[in-house]
Amino acid sequence: MPNQFVFWTYQDSRRKAVDNFERIQPNATQNTLLGAVATPGFATFEERLLNFDSSRYPPGLPTDFAFFHDTLGLKLAWTAPQTYTTNIPAPHRNVSKYKYLTIRAAKKVSGPPTAGPGVALFINIEDGAGRTGLVAGAK
Repeated sequence: MPNQFVFWTYQDSRRKAVDNFERIQPNATQNTLLGAVATPGFATFEERLLNFDSSRYPPGLPTDFAFFHDTLGLKLAWTAPQTYTTNIPAPHRNVSKYKYLTIRAAKKVSGPPTAGPGVALFINIEDGAGRTGLVAGAK
């Protein structure tokens, strides 16, 4: 397999997943912790099987064959800056024992390359008192 198609990931069994998109049947409007998800303005907003040629998941799931993975994920498409919001329900909000916040994202260009800025991922975290922390991700 060519190197550009190899992807490795590790998920610690002690993690607290806000949304791991591993639910059967997919529900893009609710995260794994049963919190609400809002995505106004996205042209595409759907959980699907991201799979190239075979799968261990049950048949009948919406599938995107353009990814070289065998995983479930959220597919978003946009033509202007948008905001994805996921809420953490009250019983799960104390995250003081955790050291890291991990985000896994992939970018797929679905049309011919165009001139313009790259995709920028910004993560804004807000606590119950309204304090925020903004982190600029890779471009």
